[in-house]
Amino acid sequence: MSHTAEVRVKIESPNIQLLKAAIQLLLQQVLNLNNVNIVEGGEVRYYGRTIKTDLYIPKLDIGIKVENGEVRIVGEKFAADLIAEKLQDAYIAIAVLMSLLQKGYNVNLAYNNTTGTFEIVGVAV
Repeated sequence: MSHTAEVRVKIESPNIQLLKAAIQLLLQQVLNLNNVNIVEGGEVRYYGRTIKTDLYIPKLDIGIKVENGEVRIVGEKFAADLIAEKLQDAYIAIAVLMSLLQKGYNVNLAYNNTTGTFEIVGVAV
């Protein structure tokens, strides 16, 4: 039987679309899970309570809720802990990537398995 966890990550005033992109990045590059659907809205069960979420990952039964300046991740403990561990880094990397792309830079984002960090590569105008 898997254990359920609630993990909180501090991200000031997160943009839900950037948060969704950061979680997708984590699923693909850190957890090696491709084509995982992340839906807006949803519900997750946590110790007998139903929690309405802003984002929901059906395949992992993980819910993400933004409240009081924190991102609350509720679901299977192993996956929730992994997402929480790298979420701030992924969110910042996605935000910087989007900003550079809007300014016309040709860049990509990659996860370095050796260092455990996200890297923006190919910076050029």
